Amino acid sequence: MIKYPLAVTIDTNIFDAAKYDFSEKSTLSLLVDFVKRGKVKVVLSHIVIEEAKRHLAAQTKKILSISRNLRADILNETSEHLVKYLGLDRLLVIDNKDELVKKSIELFDDYIKSINAEILESELINLDSIINDYFQIKPPFQSGEKKRKEFPDAFIACQIRERFGEEEQVAIISNDSGFNSACKTAPNHFFFESLGQLYDAINKDEIMYNDTVDSIENLKLYICFCISEYIKDNESIDVRGRSVDKDGIESGYNYDEFYIKSVKNTSFRVWSVDEMSEQSSIVTRASMCRTRT
Repeated sequence: MIKYPLAVTIDTNIFDAAKYDFSEKSTLSLLVDFVKRGKVKVVLSHIVIEEAKRHLAAQTKKILSISRNLRADILNETSEHLVKYLGLDRLLVIDNKDELVKKSIELFDDYIKSINAEILESELINLDSIINDYFQIKPPFQSGEKKRKEFPDAFIACQIRERFGEEEQVAIISNDSGFNSACKTAPNHFFFESLGQLYDAINKDEIMYNDTVDSIENLKLYICFCISEYIKDNESIDVRGRSVDKDGIESGYNYDEFYIKSVKNTSFRVWSVDEMSEQSSIVTRASMCRTRT
């Protein structure tokens, strides 16, 4: 039985997975609504905040690098005058890297303020306990793993255990099995792999939850048709064949271009009910279809 407000702590990989999208109705912005409704109390490790800022800064620099390469490609193909005439001259502007990084960090800081997060500081880290886990190879430490990556996880897990003890309920949001193991299974710990899973668990207590799922089921054929038509008619669909795991190892194939011949056997399932109101609901779905390219 969940007691509200439920304390929620978020791992860095959740911010990474959400691509730091703080736009209205995004997965991260919905958390603000749950905080305001008194359903959630956010508690974050200062390590997570600093890691997230570092990742966001790297992402911003990568965007700038892509922008610079795009500028060079454009000017190899045509004149700057034609680009300006077409109204695409913003693509040729290269902003100051430090200023862009500063703006992205400010955006993140504003978000942390909006969720009114409690910050866990270093005094909650029990070094003796962590060193003992290290030598006994207890989670998150594993044989053959990179120890530099494991120590921040151990610090954060220790902060969570020290802050919440064995009584106060806490939802731990992370898709890192090693980190979750380090937090250790306890009756007061709830584990979710995504914010969507958390939202779904909270919304299941609402009367409208079943009505929302039933309505979607009744519209399944129509939704499948719309998905198929969208895939066939949309030229900006991005096919992602290459993936990178948490250790930076790449797999798959990078598709430069593709042509869709047909779309068949379209289906989907509700992944999570993220938000509900009398007028509308926000639902994350997993779509599946067979395409001939």
